[in-house]
Amino acid sequence: MNGGDWVRPILALLIVACICAFAVFAGIYTLPQANEKFLWFVLGAMTTKFSGVFDYYFGSSRSAERSADRLAAATPAAPPPTVAQVTADPEKKS
Repeated sequence: MNGGDWVRPILALLIVACICAFAVFAGIYTLPQANEKFLWFVLGAMTTKFSGVFDYYFGSSRSAERSADRLAAATPAAPPPTVAQVTADPEKKS
């Protein structure tokens, strides 16, 4: 991996772990009434980030990145030969 290539997978794993831990916490414990709105807000934010992680790793963003990587690694084709313009009468002066 390159210098910063490890950051995205670690953050993605952290987001998935946080939403799973929150879901377990919310299932086991009763949410306090005073903090209920805040906790639902946090759950919504984490769910949004989770869907972003899912879309990146399994959606079109990931396939587009792979395609761009393949194009960057490919060797460029040689340019097509140019056709020189030839006058019909080379002795004719302009």
